[in-house]
Amino acid sequence: MKNIEHNKNVDAAPGATWREWFGLGALSLAVFMLATDVTVLFLAMPSIAADLTPSATQMLWIIHIGELLTVGFVLTMGRLGDKIGRRRLLIIGISVYGLASLMAAFSTAAWLLIAIRALLGIATATVMPSTMSLLRSMFPEPKQFSVAIAINLSAFSAGMALGPPMGGLLLDYFWWGRYFSLMFRLPSY
Repeated sequence: MKNIEHNKNVDAAPGATWREWFGLGALSLAVFMLATDVTVLFLAMPSIAADLTPSATQMLWIIHIGELLTVGFVLTMGRLGDKIGRRRLLIIGISVYGLASLMAAFSTAAWLLIAIRALLGIATATVMPSTMSLLRSMFPEPKQFSVAIAINLSAFSAGMALGPPMGGLLLDYFWWGRYFSLMFRLPSY
């Protein structure tokens, strides 16, 4: 009887520690940030159009190029994460995303904003598969993994839902570039 109980305990996956839950918070924050980007841009387009005077085609590219490249590169970036490491790819992706956001805030032409939005899309494609695969390795216990996935997807949903009100507040008081530079807390001009 003791042998059976001992084997049952050995096979059970260890529970997550405070480090994994803290890591989940950081991953969820990154997912929240990426989700707000999807919705806020729609609100910022009138201000961007007034400043950069893009054509109708350029406006469509500004809005959709990021999501198009995210969808197109997500499988490739998942495979790249397997090759170079998921954590490393996540750090690279978030760093590129932050730098590209800063560059987008100070875009002076529509074509430049399109190119930077393309870079933001590729950076987003690096973050999403890395986040999901890291959750699997951080939470090997099935119940904790289910909770971690639920929290992560809730952060994405909250970002989609809170993006428009946050964007509306930003655009009421600041210039459109502030939406891109929010995470850097740059002074508004």
